[in-house]
Amino acid sequence: MDINNYVLSLAALTAWREEASNGLNGCLGVLFVIRNRAKANWELGDWFRIITAKNQFDSIIRIGDPGTVRYPDPEDLIFSKLVTYLDGIYSGQIEDTLTQGALWYADIGSPGFTRGGWFDRNILQKSDEHPRIAVIGTTTYFK
Repeated sequence: MDINNYVLSLAALTAWREEASNGLNGCLGVLFVIRNRAKANWELGDWFRIITAKNQFDSIIRIGDPGTVRYPDPEDLIFSKLVTYLDGIYSGQIEDTLTQGALWYADIGSPGFTRGGWFDRNILQKSDEHPRIAVIGTTTYFK
């Protein structure tokens, strides 16, 4: 195993924790957002730093988030399919037709979504800067 495998493993875990409830495409959407942020030079394009940055992926970094203690069974069908896409998404060989370049996502209909919070004020209420570009399951993706 090398360092890239470690980072890709962390990316797969993040995607599964964040969006397994929306199936394989939901998980792939998270991977594309990570890659899109890297391409936009967030955190100097470093996938590890993007995933572990403050206030980005609650299921990885927010103490107390119930997702931080969830791990996929290696035989989980969504997870096992997800890992087959990792190299292609990381390398850019797989085109982002799902999120079309999204940098943000949220389940805005969820009871846990905070109206008036940072995401609402800075993404939802600035639709001219951050248009909605995709919906996967219950999750909406934004440029």
